[in-house]
Amino acid sequence: MMHTFNHHVIVRDFMESLPRLDWVLDLGGGIGDIQANLPGWNKMNIDLWQPELDLCSQNHPEIFTLQYDIRRLRELLPPNSVDMIMCWDVLEHMSREESLQLMEDAEVVAKYGVTWFGPIEKTPTKFGGHVLGVYEKNPLMDHVQCLDMEMFLDRGYEVVLMPGYWDVAPKLDAVAILALKRLPYENPAA
Repeated sequence: MMHTFNHHVIVRDFMESLPRLDWVLDLGGGIGDIQANLPGWNKMNIDLWQPELDLCSQNHPEIFTLQYDIRRLRELLPPNSVDMIMCWDVLEHMSREESLQLMEDAEVVAKYGVTWFGPIEKTPTKFGGHVLGVYEKNPLMDHVQCLDMEMFLDRGYEVVLMPGYWDVAPKLDAVAILALKRLPYENPAA
């Protein structure tokens, strides 16, 4: 299913529709600003770039941070160990094979839902040091692949397109995509 709506409303409705959200994991969450704006459940941010995690801890002490390579997620967390996983503006920074594997791993680790967000570009953006602040020296900032709707639709995600999302700095020639998936977790204790 594909929509073009306000992504804040879609994400809020999606999250409220999930059975329970105690632990929310943000993969590659950087400075934590997106996750900090979510309601007050337990929050964890796993990122490879320590300077962004330091800023997250400084500005959002309620978010637990861990420096770790999210491409090894299943080595860190067992199946059904967090309620929801979100991953925003990350998949385009890794190879297609790594992205698809991370999507599969996230669907195993999360109990109730997974959300992805990123650009659908014609060519991968190379920032060349033109990104401001803590991102400027991050060696992982360049995009290495172009996301497409099929990589989400083929896995059963609901897709929301947001044209014009990046019409402000850093301006990208891209349409934003938000992909959401409810998972069929059944509580074995029930």
